[in-house]
Amino acid sequence: MKRLSLIFTFICSALFAQKEFPIIIKDSIRDVLIDDYENIYVYRNSDLSILKYDSLGHKKAQVMFPQPFKIQSVENPLNIFLFSENGQEIKILDQNLNEIQYLNLYQKFGHVKAVYSQDLQFIWVLDSARKQLIQYNYREDKIINIFPFDMDLSTVVDFIVYQNHLYLLREKCFSVYKLKGAQKYSIDIDNGKRLRRVNDKIYVIEQNTISLYTPAQLFYPVFSKENFIIVEKNSNHFLALIEDKLYLYGIEK
Repeated sequence: MKRLSLIFTFICSALFAQKEFPIIIKDSIRDVLIDDYENIYVYRNSDLSILKYDSLGHKKAQVMFPQPFKIQSVENPLNIFLFSENGQEIKILDQNLNEIQYLNLYQKFGHVKAVYSQDLQFIWVLDSARKQLIQYNYREDKIINIFPFDMDLSTVVDFIVYQNHLYLLREKCFSVYKLKGAQKYSIDIDNGKRLRRVNDKIYVIEQNTISLYTPAQLFYPVFSKENFIIVEKNSNHFLALIEDKLYLYGIEK
């Protein structure tokens, strides 16, 4: 089994200073995320596990699953949402990657293609079988709103609901819809992975590019390079995997 050494290098854009923190990973990496405390979350393909490292490169926690899960968000490291399309379930983990809540979606919906965790009470569910966007209070087990979307939702990769708009990501397309169904914006992309929202800005994350969509319907790359393998961001930094190293870049305000 090949040992892959990952090092995150903090780069100060003003001073061009670098600091390296080694992380030793024994197998393939499917995804990497970072929270605002600069904790790194590594998802491994080989054993379907998540490993958490602190900003010094120390492993803090690890958890394995019997089926694939997608890390929805690590914006709140005390409540980490995971979604499994195969299992039609959601797991919520604490800061030590211990399960604190489990949601079975089979009993409530048709086929859930993707979910968006709005806060600690509501999630949005994209039901590809019923072609619906559903706001669900998972604390009280109540459906709050249902919005019909008469379109093929089977290719959706990720989505965000914000200010009465649906931001929809497919592998080759990013689109914006009003919740009543009218399309407001659409653009072709190369390899869509996930969406991130910071205030009223929506970031579209592809394989090696992060682009920004603004309320004025401007769309342009803000972080990109051909040799990036994986890119990610938190509120203050961009993260890139280049060969076997992770680099953290400060965002100029």
